[in-house]
Amino acid sequence: MLAGRIAWAQAPLLSVLGAGVHLATRLPIEIVAFWLPVAIATLSGLLFWGWGKLLALPQSGVLSAAFLCAFIPALFERGGPGWYDTDPGVFLLFHGALLATAWVSFAPGRPRAAYVCWLLACVALLGWWWRPGMLALPLCLLLWGGSFPLAQSRPWQRRRLVTGIAVVVACGLCWVLPDSMLPQAAATFRGYFFRHADISLSGSRALVFSSIDELEPLGAADVLDGLGGGLWQGAPRS
Repeated sequence: MLAGRIAWAQAPLLSVLGAGVHLATRLPIEIVAFWLPVAIATLSGLLFWGWGKLLALPQSGVLSAAFLCAFIPALFERGGPGWYDTDPGVFLLFHGALLATAWVSFAPGRPRAAYVCWLLACVALLGWWWRPGMLALPLCLLLWGGSFPLAQSRPWQRRRLVTGIAVVVACGLCWVLPDSMLPQAAATFRGYFFRHADISLSGSRALVFSSIDELEPLGAADVLDGLGGGLWQGAPRS
């Protein structure tokens, strides 16, 4: 039983979620895989409501923005039936972490524990869902540190500023130090980042990566393609 629990914990979260829904509902696994992306993408609508509440925007405008965003072809495709991939969950959890960071950053002093737990939960789940997602934690800490002028308490201003500087210094050390001087996890993430950055920036069209859109170099036509649903497919690539 213990070995089974360890295996579940080591499996990708998408697989665990699909299996859990299958076991809980007794629905065929192919039905779960077909409709699960839609359910995950639908939850992203809560993020728009959260941003609207945070920024005190009219709810009608927030709902209109959420509706229009849902029909951007790039998002509509990845949140549509049958797209059983990590994309919908990455969008949900990453933007959930950013929203939690915004709530924490707007706090005049000590942030509410609920928002901190929300932030840490999103980052942890994102890292389980998609391993490089753990890099969202230093990004969120950097954003929180950079928002130190929003704090009305001087001690919390100093804490935020020190946090931001510490994140910048830590990222700089991870960039320049050799692998032998870094924790294994940091060295692994850095190698992953460097490899994918090299692929994306070098213009490589290697066969092994040709089916992974995210690793292909993007030109203006590619960006417009994603936003316009193929209207620019005939435009020359940059």
